[in-house]
Amino acid sequence: MTEAVVTALSAAYLEDDRRQRVLHSKIGCLLALGLMPAGIILDLAVYPDHWGPLFASRILCDVAVVAILALLYTPFGTRQIRFLGIAWALLPCVAISWMVWYTEGEHSSYYAGLNLVIIAVSLLMPWTLLEVAATCLLTLLMFGTAVLMHHAVPPAHLDGVLEFGLRPLVNNIYFILLTALICGTASFFTGRLRFQDWRNRHELKGRNQDLNESYSKLAELDRLKSDFFANVSHELRTPLTLIIAPLEEVLKAGGTGRAELDETLRIARDNGLRLLRLINDLLDLVRFDERGADLHRTREDLGTFVPGVINSAAHLAKAKGLQLSVDVKGDTIISLVDTNAFEKVLLNLLTNAVKFTPMGGSVDVVVSTDGQRAIIEIKDSGIGIAQEDLPRIFDRFGQLDASSTRKYSGVGIGLALSRDLVEAHGGTLTASSELKVGTTMRVELPVGDGEVAPAPQADNTDALADVHAAARRTLSVQQGNPHDDLPVLGNGRQTILLVEDEPDMRRFLASFLAREYRVLQAADGLRGYELAVRETPDLALLDLMLPGMNGLDLCARLRETPGLETMKIVLLTARTDEESKLEALERGANDYLTKPFSSLEVRKRVYNLMRGAELEDRLRATNRDLENTLRSLRQTEAQLIQSEKINALGTLSAGLLHEINNPLNFTMTAVQIAQAELKVGEDELRETLGDIDQGMKRIRDIVSDLRSFAYPERAANQTDFDVAKAVQVALRLTAHEMKDCRVNTSVSPGLVAHGAQNQVVQVLINLLTNAAKATLKTAGKRAREIFVSACDSNGRAVIKVRDNGGGISEAARSKVFDPFYTTGEPGQGMGLGLSICHTIVKTHGGSISIQSQEGDWTEVSFDLPLNIQEQP
Repeated sequence: MTEAVVTALSAAYLEDDRRQRVLHSKIGCLLALGLMPAGIILDLAVYPDHWGPLFASRILCDVAVVAILALLYTPFGTRQIRFLGIAWALLPCVAISWMVWYTEGEHSSYYAGLNLVIIAVSLLMPWTLLEVAATCLLTLLMFGTAVLMHHAVPPAHLDGVLEFGLRPLVNNIYFILLTALICGTASFFTGRLRFQDWRNRHELKGRNQDLNESYSKLAELDRLKSDFFANVSHELRTPLTLIIAPLEEVLKAGGTGRAELDETLRIARDNGLRLLRLINDLLDLVRFDERGADLHRTREDLGTFVPGVINSAAHLAKAKGLQLSVDVKGDTIISLVDTNAFEKVLLNLLTNAVKFTPMGGSVDVVVSTDGQRAIIEIKDSGIGIAQEDLPRIFDRFGQLDASSTRKYSGVGIGLALSRDLVEAHGGTLTASSELKVGTTMRVELPVGDGEVAPAPQADNTDALADVHAAARRTLSVQQGNPHDDLPVLGNGRQTILLVEDEPDMRRFLASFLAREYRVLQAADGLRGYELAVRETPDLALLDLMLPGMNGLDLCARLRETPGLETMKIVLLTARTDEESKLEALERGANDYLTKPFSSLEVRKRVYNLMRGAELEDRLRATNRDLENTLRSLRQTEAQLIQSEKINALGTLSAGLLHEINNPLNFTMTAVQIAQAELKVGEDELRETLGDIDQGMKRIRDIVSDLRSFAYPERAANQTDFDVAKAVQVALRLTAHEMKDCRVNTSVSPGLVAHGAQNQVVQVLINLLTNAAKATLKTAGKRAREIFVSACDSNGRAVIKVRDNGGGISEAARSKVFDPFYTTGEPGQGMGLGLSICHTIVKTHGGSISIQSQEGDWTEVSFDLPLNIQEQP
């Protein structure tokens, strides 16, 4: 609470306290004026010989009290209330103290009067503890002074003064002090309670004032609202009627001859009638609130009136494929009704029944009487209403489903207005329902007596009466099952998905969009999502409020669906607040159209988004081409690097081979000469020379393999070669890596493949090296083993290299043939080996694949064509 508020409250409390003091002081003065003279009775009883002086003191006290009372009625007295409030209370104490002096001093029984004054004043006056203490202290001083004066200056009428009595004096002072203490304590707490009570009353008064002001403002706002609705509705009815009437005339005359234009005119006419009906209902509601029901009742036979009204709106049920029946039980059922008002009631109930009944359902109207009341029941086989919701269906502007996914439109006026009109007729409108079974609306009206009144003359004063009558019989219904496939319109290059539950709005948008685009249609969010997943349109046009799944949720779900992330999305809504727009954009919408909108605006927005989508598609295609080109360049670069390495290795190998080959030839020649010169009996030397010869031949084979590897251009031409020999060459060249590793080979005898043997050997070397490295990782768990097999399978030479290493994960298997991808530790390879193998096998017209079970084994297989002679 601010300092200013505290100051204001304090000032208000002091002002109220001043008024209370003045009022209570006046009451106290009046009590003193009455009670002081009445004390003559006590004087006559206790001191009958001295009643005269005693009564005179009482009268003098009253004279002084009258003076104070007079001052209390003046502004001066009001300002000096604190002084005067204590003064009037002390006057009786002065008189009583004089009586104590005049009678028997401390022995006088009049001291009790002082206690009574203290008690009375403490109860009556809104004093503070300080004021009570001051008054009690002054009273005690006056009593003490009277006692002292009684002994010092005794009254003349006494023959002698009683002996000073300490005990009576102490007794009297004790009771006066005790009374003062009790009254002071009581005043302290009553003062606090008094302040709290004042504060509560002050706050209550302020709240009551605020409440009254709010009520007045609310009443004024309600009046202004009613006036506004009445004025706006009236101003809207005239131009709207003048729009509908010409459209009606054109359509009645056969239209324009252009089917598309006639459909647009029909949509405009039907929705104009819907708007006119809503405006009429609002106007009736306002008029009912202001003046009540202004009914002009006539005697009507409900047995003919009700079927006539129902049949006039039978086209609504027919358009939705519903069975409509009317059953009248009884000959003549007379009731006093306002035909216009009761027609509105019947049409409201009928249109509700049609709206909430699915295709293939039924609506039955039964008219009967129990002798006292006419009964009209409208039964439907619709969706029904939950029991807990039944009490709310007659609430104004209430919707049982107010969510953004509600299936049925409406503003909640019809049933509320219908109930008011029925009750104005002295009847009742009730509802009974069961979910998924149907609803029954029951109208009961008093039965009138007398003959049926003649039909009133038609009122021709309103030239547009037919338009208003047509408006009452208008309802937007969904023709066909909303889950059925709606027709695909247009044959444009780009596709638009239109999701709109309002049939007329959907037809209108689809009709002009189909001129340039291929248009898919859906009536609810779930069906729209299915179409989007199936057709992958370029753009989606979504209404915000959709049955099944609202536009915002559909937008978010589309954004999360693979393949639809880049689809353009436009939301249509009647909401104009910034929060709704921001939420739409946050959920993934590209644009936001607020109803009402023009067809030109829709075209421009859609064109801009489509143009942007097309440019984005081109950019994505260009990016894909660039990525593919970059990937090819990287692969080519890798192959060039590897080729350069091989060429460098070949150059080095060529020099080394030349230096090795000469001494090798000399050594082999020397061994052969030594063997020829051996004599009989030198078997041990012969065996030694044989071992040397085998070793030299092995060195010669390795040198020959290295020569072939060092000069790949000599072996680049594809020829028939022995697969077993190629496997042996690869094993010899990888003998160092195969140390401590068991190698099992299984090559079909005589298997001959067609290709460049040197390149196939390179593939096998890469595969064997990888297998050897893989088995090293599991050497501590099991013995290292590699299996090499080759066989003829379906006219192809299939070669497999399998190891019992740690295997390869499923994610890695899809990338092992990519350049620079490696499963090894950093620095243990460039990740080019399998990529080069893949390239070599592909150039041979074969395929290479990898299979693995993580933790157990890996197998790489590739196939080559068989030798040309064996091919069919």
